[in-house]
Amino acid sequence: MPEAATTALDEVVSRSDARLDSLVSLIVGAGVEESSLGDAYLDRRGADVLAHLHGWHGLFAAWCRDDGRGRTPALPAPGYTWDDLRALNDEIYDRYRAMPWGRVLGITRASHFAVIELLETYPSGALSDPERFPWASGPLLDLADECLGKHYDWGIARVEEFLASR
Repeated sequence: MPEAATTALDEVVSRSDARLDSLVSLIVGAGVEESSLGDAYLDRRGADVLAHLHGWHGLFAAWCRDDGRGRTPALPAPGYTWDDLRALNDEIYDRYRAMPWGRVLGITRASHFAVIELLETYPSGALSDPERFPWASGPLLDLADECLGKHYDWGIARVEEFLASR
């Protein structure tokens, strides 16, 4: 029986899974789960990198829920604009800063898989259609990749910057 063709979603998922695993391994290997990354990430911990990603997974899911209800999502979040992104990211940090590494790791992995499951509910044509989700400023799959694998690359860069400064 021939294998199913690899889709663009499969590629995003595969890369995202690998990049999240790499990020977690890097944080654990550096021993910075509960330690500050110094100037590399605003004196925040390795756990805070994952909490940040979890927060953005939630934003992505909320955008999709709003779209499904026929509403135009408020991007990046209600009460925030792209010009005050730092304030939104600080709010995400404040929400999770007391949460220990193990819990943050668990909720981040869960929200990662929840975003993937959400994406799997859409027909592949919808995910790649640049006009289907006008609020996404392009294909929804591209925005999903920004909130998954490419965002994990950001986290990896934070930890690598910290390690290079040691």
